[in-house]
Amino acid sequence: GIEVWIPDLHAAWFLPVGRYSLMEVEPFIIADLLRAAMQQTGKRVFVMAAGRVAALALTGIHALRQDYPDIGQPGGAILLHPLLYQTTPQGGQTAQYLPVVQAAQTSIYLLQPEQAASFWRVGDLVRQLEAGGSRVFLHRLAGVGNGFNVRPDYSESEEAATKSLPRVLTGALRLLG
Repeated sequence: GIEVWIPDLHAAWFLPVGRYSLMEVEPFIIADLLRAAMQQTGKRVFVMAAGRVAALALTGIHALRQDYPDIGQPGGAILLHPLLYQTTPQGGQTAQYLPVVQAAQTSIYLLQPEQAASFWRVGDLVRQLEAGGSRVFLHRLAGVGNGFNVRPDYSESEEAATKSLPRVLTGALRLLG
């Protein structure tokens, strides 16, 4: 009962696959994809993104609100180990978040691996998102690190967490919905 759209932004924009290549995609592209999904399906639309792509997802939701104010809003965002820093903070440094953290203003289900460096700052991220008007649900993932669901050399706990993702995501959609 869930329809999934997975746009290949790398191929569509002739971008090399890499950590930072999607930073070149303009937020209006995501806003247009969201608008199309909402209009073509008539369904409630949610955005899911991981890592650095979370910033593009939130910026696209913000752009949708700005560019198409009459269309309504997506149901929210599911963010898997989002990296929303302006620059990666080093030990002891205060994290500086991207402006979209304060501007997102959407419901967010945040899946945060406990064995990731960003885990120790997740409370601050949640506070920053909420201060900007977002409603945030935090789901801690024990025994796994960033990228656990795509690693070929996974541990038992990573395999278990990956197998549970469909159930977790379905629950997240109900909660956000």
